[in-house]
Amino acid sequence: LYLLESVLKRPIHRLAIYAALLPATALAFIHILPMREWSLDRVGRAAVTWYLHDAELRSSYPRFAASNGAVYYIADISKADPARTLQWGKPNLMPGASIDGGHASIPAGSLVIWDHVYGSTNSDATMVVERDELVRAGWVWLTWLNDDLSSCEILVSPKTAQGTSSKGPAVPLEAMDRLSAQAVRRLMEDSALRKEYPRLVSSVPAVYRHLEHTAWDSSPSKMLPWDSRYWQPKVGTLLVWDSVFAMNNHDPSRNITLDELKQRGWKPVAEYRDDDASLVLLVASR
Repeated sequence: LYLLESVLKRPIHRLAIYAALLPATALAFIHILPMREWSLDRVGRAAVTWYLHDAELRSSYPRFAASNGAVYYIADISKADPARTLQWGKPNLMPGASIDGGHASIPAGSLVIWDHVYGSTNSDATMVVERDELVRAGWVWLTWLNDDLSSCEILVSPKTAQGTSSKGPAVPLEAMDRLSAQAVRRLMEDSALRKEYPRLVSSVPAVYRHLEHTAWDSSPSKMLPWDSRYWQPKVGTLLVWDSVFAMNNHDPSRNITLDELKQRGWKPVAEYRDDDASLVLLVASR
């Protein structure tokens, strides 16, 4: 106690103590630890957890690559383990792909966990791998997962580790991307529609991405995730349904047909078609 009193007598010592206590005080008001897990990491966790716990899937595709580096950390698997992983990037995911779009020599028995944020943006151009590039190179689209407004898509190599052909739903992904862009243009051009229906829920991940670069209110109360909680018609809500993602989510509870939505009371106000893809805008019936 005497030592503490003698230390506190000098202003410079008191200042040092206050400075040392400041970070601890800040923790009471600012959330720093434990670190939050962002929705993109949560959906990556869901994907790799499913992969690691599905013995048949892991047997067919013993190696995986992920655009989000956190997935390797979550899986507790080193990126440098050639028996269990593929390094992310064009040279490894599409080796031998020709400039004019010819099929790559894709390693058999491989699985990709792709997301738009990390898959499409990187300072190294060889690390930027778009989903459509993977599909054109020969990867087989399997399914998708979502958490909040974040999502990831699962693709597998044309051949399993056993040499059999991989099978996935025949889905027109590029056509769906075009339709989502058309739908967003309609939403941004129709101010009356936006005013009457300020809340939006979409089965198509690309719709959220397109709206990021517009004046649409992206607050959590106005931009809702694709989830059965938001499938009950509510005044002021616009629902975007499509024939690809609304029917092929890894979570069966997040798949719904257009007819089922109509039976719940949703009314179509616009429909877009391209190739074998369709996208419908619906609102609550009055």
